[in-house]
Amino acid sequence: MDSGVFTLASAPAAAAAFSRLDDYPAKISQSMHRARCKLPVALARALSDQPQLIAAASEAFYDREPTQMNVCQRMSQFPPEPSAMVSVQFNRVQYAKITSQDIHVPLAFNLPSVDSNDYKACVLGMKVVCICVTGECDILLVIIIANKLQTLTVATKVLLSE
Repeated sequence: MDSGVFTLASAPAAAAAFSRLDDYPAKISQSMHRARCKLPVALARALSDQPQLIAAASEAFYDREPTQMNVCQRMSQFPPEPSAMVSVQFNRVQYAKITSQDIHVPLAFNLPSVDSNDYKACVLGMKVVCICVTGECDILLVIIIANKLQTLTVATKVLLSE
């Protein structure tokens, strides 16, 4: 235990708490989860270039208002096709936030049957897309800028420099 850190806890309790921290940051990789998602190509490209943006999407999805999902019915800004099956990295909490909540399937999405091997990937991708369409996460801004500039790298640099 670092003797320079003051705590109100007893010495054994503080030692136990600090001993758990010794494993970090190396232990972070153990809490990561990869999941298949069917995403529009532009969104898949954005997450490939800036994987940390999934944090904003998962947080926004979990904290959303039901009325925000109405935007998903139109999908005018972000049509679900063309799409690609990609692997997206979440931490366990982000993945749990997105998978634990249900939404009504927007009309623009044609999900495969529940028995399909791709069903879970399509539902997870649909949830990520819907929250990005509502404008509640930075991914949508990256996509809009990228479409206008035709270069995702330039778009993310512009967004991150602000």
